[in-house]
Amino acid sequence: MATIALNGTSINFGMGICAFDSLGTAFSSAKKTTGGLQKAIGNLITKIDLAKTAAKVETAQTEAKNAKTREETKESSLTLAYDKLDTLINDVGTVDNKVSTKVSAEKNDFYKKYEYLKPECEKSLKEKIKDGFKSFCDKVVEIVGGFVEWCKKHWKEILVGLAFIVVGALITVFTAGAGTAFWAAFGAALLEGFATALVAGAIGGVINSAITYGLARLSGKSKKEAAAMAKKAFGDGFAAGFMLGGIGFAGGAFGSAFGTTYKTFRVIQYTAKASGVVSGGMMAFDLVSQIAGALDPKSKLFAFNKSLHDNKLYSGFQKFVTGLAVFSGGAYNKAEITDGSHMYKNANGDMVPRDHVKYRTGEDGTAYHYVTGRKGENGAGIIKEGYAERLELKGDRSRYRNETNTPGKLNGDDAGHIFGDRFNGSRKLDNLTSQARDVNQRRSGVDNYFSMEQKWADAMGPKGGFADVTNVKVRINYGFKSSRPSVYKVTYKINGEAFKNVFKNVNFREY
Repeated sequence: MATIALNGTSINFGMGICAFDSLGTAFSSAKKTTGGLQKAIGNLITKIDLAKTAAKVETAQTEAKNAKTREETKESSLTLAYDKLDTLINDVGTVDNKVSTKVSAEKNDFYKKYEYLKPECEKSLKEKIKDGFKSFCDKVVEIVGGFVEWCKKHWKEILVGLAFIVVGALITVFTAGAGTAFWAAFGAALLEGFATALVAGAIGGVINSAITYGLARLSGKSKKEAAAMAKKAFGDGFAAGFMLGGIGFAGGAFGSAFGTTYKTFRVIQYTAKASGVVSGGMMAFDLVSQIAGALDPKSKLFAFNKSLHDNKLYSGFQKFVTGLAVFSGGAYNKAEITDGSHMYKNANGDMVPRDHVKYRTGEDGTAYHYVTGRKGENGAGIIKEGYAERLELKGDRSRYRNETNTPGKLNGDDAGHIFGDRFNGSRKLDNLTSQARDVNQRRSGVDNYFSMEQKWADAMGPKGGFADVTNVKVRINYGFKSSRPSVYKVTYKINGEAFKNVFKNVNFREY
């Protein structure tokens, strides 16, 4: 490459005027040389760029190859790791199975030895069924055992109750009349008596349990302690209730069989009232004493009551009076005069019903039930209630000739039937009351006693499809000291459908 040296000394002192031509030529030549140099440099740069590009491509290929090699190495390493992991898992599984088998064997051995510790989640269906059956059997044994213990403790009450049930059943059978098979009637009566005693026992148990719980809480016992005491008291109360239920059943059978005359009815009635008052008073005194003792353990009233019950004579008397009250009460509940002795001749010569009696009467073999209260005008017991299990509709025949001198009768009153003539109601004063004529007789568009009886008759005839009219109860209210009814309240059923009527005993016109 040529070197051009330009300096001030050469130009100022080495060149003349003619030297400028040579200098221009030299510049032109230098320019060409520079152009070629630039072209050469450009070509060189191009080759250098291509070399760089080639070098980059080669480097990239090398890096890619290296990366591939590294990935292949990684893949190989991962494959080896996976293989080792699978081997480890298999080894662990094998060991775990061995351990599980060993643990299961040890667990089974443990549960065989301590079966009661095995949780429900570990038991098979067969074991659960077996356990359920065993639990059921244990419960049955527990219940039976408890019942046996209860029977041992209360065998006297149970025996007395059963004995009275048998007596009541025998009375029922022997007074039932002919046409009834003995064993069938006896069995039915026994079942009725037993059911009655069970119901009475349940009632007695609940009452005794409730009283015991209340007294325990009053005395400062906790709810849990009071509940435990009440549970025990239920068994005691049930035994007493069962015994009294049996006694009451026998009393009812006695009343039904023998309380059919006025004299025996009165004996039963007065005995029930007197024994009931005495028994109720003694029980009330016991309850008050128990409350006093719960509030104050040093209560003198409680101590006195306890001393009374420690006395066998007093305790025995209370039991006797209570039993008598239940027996006579059952007898009075079932007693009903049926021989006509519920009627007597008063001072006016009229046959009127007695006061405070229950009786059964009717015509042509039909019998309805009645209850009288206090003695009213004409010495007659006022009729408080009449009842019919089922009405009977008589056939075609003439009307009865009825009594007319009903107690408390006013101008405009009729002698009105409680159960009408067409239903075979009694024609006597034991089925008649002083009834307002507008209540007793047909009145167009008026809902009165007559229209109600017509409804009954229509229902029982062809028009009503021969329906049954049952559970007819007529309750009669009276004014203070009056013998004339003020209101009739009637309930009844027609083919099971219930109805109710209320009639004021007044006329809406003058007579």
